[in-house]
Amino acid sequence: MLHSFSMPRDFAAISPLAQSVTALMVPDFDQDARDAVDLALVEALSNAVQHGTRDSARRIGLEVTLSDTAITLDIIDSSPPMPLFLVEDFDPDALSVDPDNIAELPESGRGLALIVMMMDEVAFHHGEDSIRLRLTRKR
Repeated sequence: MLHSFSMPRDFAAISPLAQSVTALMVPDFDQDARDAVDLALVEALSNAVQHGTRDSARRIGLEVTLSDTAITLDIIDSSPPMPLFLVEDFDPDALSVDPDNIAELPESGRGLALIVMMMDEVAFHHGEDSIRLRLTRKR
């Protein structure tokens, strides 16, 4: 089943949209899967708002497909594409933290690593007039 959403380029719009998506998952996905999808979706939408086009009239689209085997999230944006190596060359050490040196914890740069870790599949597609980040989490 396909569900389509659209949101403004506003950080305040992210949480309500993520809550709507996880509500769709309630009957078929366990809490761990819902939490993973929520985290990945919030990170992906935050990246779209923060790093995407500054044209506030261009909304961010979200298509959610629920199947018998998975949930697929397609985040559709008209921003310049991110370099493919960011997804392809994911480094698990990006999430390493020195517990004795919390003051040096970076404030950014971990979102994509979290997305890749939380989802079963992450793909990036560049079209003529939009980019699509596809996130898939299996049941």
